Amino acid sequence: MQAGLPCAVYITWSHNHELTTAAAMCYRPAELSLKDLFFGYFNDGLSPAGAMSYHKHNIEMSVDFKEEYLADGCRNPIARSVYYWHNEWRKINFGMDLHIQTSSTDWFPKK
Repeated sequence: MQAGLPCAVYITWSHNHELTTAAAMCYRPAELSLKDLFFGYFNDGLSPAGAMSYHKHNIEMSVDFKEEYLADGCRNPIARSVYYWHNEWRKINFGMDLHIQTSSTDWFPKK
């Protein structure tokens, strides 16, 4: 220890929790090919919620289906990712974000 310091802190880099639980697996980054797949769903007219439901159905109907696939963010992205991709898709296809009314004065201009 250095002079004048009352203690020393040692950090070890080891996980103190299970890494294969559904709660941990859902935050794995989505595969890059999933973004293109979801862009296809949006091009077909599906909303983000509809695309997630359709994708989940496709996973369940796959030949090598395992329950873990539904919890794996690498195969089944979380809603936050899907809505982010939808915003990106919307910007590409329709331009900037739509104007969002933040107050009643946006709806009813002053006279």
